[in-house]
Amino acid sequence: MKRIILFYCLTLLPFVAGFSQETDKNKTCVYSYDHGNTKFGWKAFKFTEKTGVGGSFDKIEVVGTTTGNSFENTFKGMKFTIDPNTVNSGNNDRDAKIKSAFFYPMKKNGKIEGKVISVELSSDKTSGKGIIGLTLNGVTKKST
Repeated sequence: MKRIILFYCLTLLPFVAGFSQETDKNKTCVYSYDHGNTKFGWKAFKFTEKTGVGGSFDKIEVVGTTTGNSFENTFKGMKFTIDPNTVNSGNNDRDAKIKSAFFYPMKKNGKIEGKVISVELSSDKTSGKGIIGLTLNGVTKKST
């Protein structure tokens, strides 16, 4: 009797394992951009010996995102515009100084523009990194 049960268990095991693998193959992962979780941060230094002051921009407009089965394709062609008047360092007095010293003399409607050049998903698929082209006053520089 034990041999019969063992025989059936060994016979059914490959079928069950085969069906579960088939189910895993049919699963697809869909990547999409979530604007609600977007934050463009920065860090500024007054002197090289001092600790940097960080902050972000409160208004970012994003266009050109898609939903797809690839992390890279989701961000391919993505462009963004940042309003520097929405700089936020957590200190209103400091924000006013930053706006007047760095962003007041900006050209082209005073906007910061950028586009995604490339993105790469980490091997554990929990994070990623990318290269963007950032344009201020008509000059574009690459940044990671």
